[in-house]
Amino acid sequence: MDENKFVEALEESTAVMKKLDARGKLLEARCNDLEGKIDDREEKLARLEAEANRKAIFPTGDRRPENPRGYKALFCRKGERLDNGGFKSFDEFDSALRFHTDSDGRIQKLFSTGTVSDGGALIPTELAAGVYDAALQESLVLKRARVYPMMSPKKTIAGRVVGNHSQNLYGGVIGYWTAEGATITESEAQYRSIELEAEKLACYGVASSEWMDDAPDGPSDAMRNMTDGVAWFSDRAYLRGTGSGQPLGVLNSPCLKVVPKVADQVNDTIVAKNLMAMFGCLPGSSVAMACWVISPSTVESLLYLAADSGIVEGTATRLQTGVINISSQPWTILGLPVFQSEHLNVLGDQGDILLADFSAYAIGMRQDIRYESSRDFLFNSDKIAMRAILRSDGQPLWNEVMTLADGVTTKSPFITLAVR
Repeated sequence: MDENKFVEALEESTAVMKKLDARGKLLEARCNDLEGKIDDREEKLARLEAEANRKAIFPTGDRRPENPRGYKALFCRKGERLDNGGFKSFDEFDSALRFHTDSDGRIQKLFSTGTVSDGGALIPTELAAGVYDAALQESLVLKRARVYPMMSPKKTIAGRVVGNHSQNLYGGVIGYWTAEGATITESEAQYRSIELEAEKLACYGVASSEWMDDAPDGPSDAMRNMTDGVAWFSDRAYLRGTGSGQPLGVLNSPCLKVVPKVADQVNDTIVAKNLMAMFGCLPGSSVAMACWVISPSTVESLLYLAADSGIVEGTATRLQTGVINISSQPWTILGLPVFQSEHLNVLGDQGDILLADFSAYAIGMRQDIRYESSRDFLFNSDKIAMRAILRSDGQPLWNEVMTLADGVTTKSPFITLAVR
């Protein structure tokens, strides 16, 4: 090949390489654009999946808002999709569980060791998300607490000693003003570990086989009842649990602040000074997150206060305008929302009204939710036995009531009234 032809071939090769390079950059730009569109589609699909999860449990008309404490936010990595286990709906899952346990390969994969007696089938994550998110919306405490995903039966989270601020901060931090070059006195904050251990909550229910087979959404309706049960019994434990084999409830925690009754206060009443004293015990950092929880038995007494009619006897019954607002839903007391709970005590007993910042309550939640549906257990009565199992734990993040720098004033995220 002479020199001219070599130069021409080299120039042609260079031109081809430049074209290929330009095309490569164009393809790379298109790939990046497609990746962005795929991410957008996955995000949209995740929202549609969340809506489908709710519809698998709830009738179409129900509207349930998203929550950052939701199942997918807790247990799924970004972009990770939930698994439906091959089931299009909860009804299909329940039918396969009741009628085809031994022959349906989808069901066999969901048993921990292959038999119903081992604790039921592990609900596919897509259906489990519907169950958990539904319970989340029904629960008073769960939707407001700090929820930690538990990937094992135990989880340790960091805590610290609240301490007496007249002596130090957090059980050991002391501040000094020192001269340049002077020796700084050592101090050390006391930190503590909070161990959450997954405790088993089992909700059991029974329905007639006719109802399960003939009702348009029998299994879904039955599961909705079970979901309400999970929310109800979880709230009960988070509010009044003993801490032994179950969560430690707020009303039994060492950081509960108990406000004494007003002098000469009539039994079984709530007066304005009670509410103001409780509000005065709430830390400033908790005001934005706090709410009132009341026993249904206190409603009449609070309505008397709201009316400011003078019907309530005892001292300090006259209430300034705006302290209780019953024209809005939910009600407000001193600007904070009010919710009723039958888990609180009867009017006049300690724990009939609670002012709480549940963001100071830690809940550990296991991802796996198990479900069992059986015709065999109640064979003679032709009924279906159902059981849902969820594992969680909870306790307050504070270990005691906080004493402020004056050595007298005490604060807590959880406040109730003494016996009256």
